[in-house]
Amino acid sequence: MRRRRTSRVEISIAPLIDLVFILLIFFLVGASFQREPGIEIERPRAVTGEPENDPPVMVGISPTGTVHMDGRRLPVAAIEDEVRAALRGAETRAVMVLADTTVPTGLLVQVMDACRQGGAERVLVGTKRLP
Repeated sequence: MRRRRTSRVEISIAPLIDLVFILLIFFLVGASFQREPGIEIERPRAVTGEPENDPPVMVGISPTGTVHMDGRRLPVAAIEDEVRAALRGAETRAVMVLADTTVPTGLLVQVMDACRQGGAERVLVGTKRLP
């Protein structure tokens, strides 16, 4: 009588795990992260708003009128120095001001002026595109 030899098939998941980690690293390195000012803002709506390709430095103005940058609250007088420091290593010389719809125009103009004095060549106002 002959005995049949059965071979065991083993599936190794180690190469699959390696592949998943390589893909994860690829997507993390390839993704561009946009720095937000760190506050919730209801942006004004505009039909003519266009997306910005290069992520600029972000400055936010909250509904209560406080100015934020990189998650920190700043006095208006400190914006110029903070923008200058942020633009020092940046590829683009643009600053985007994200102001809530309830922010007074005078405060918005003050912040935009401080950004220009800090070295910004372009000062943009963030809007939400209308459908």
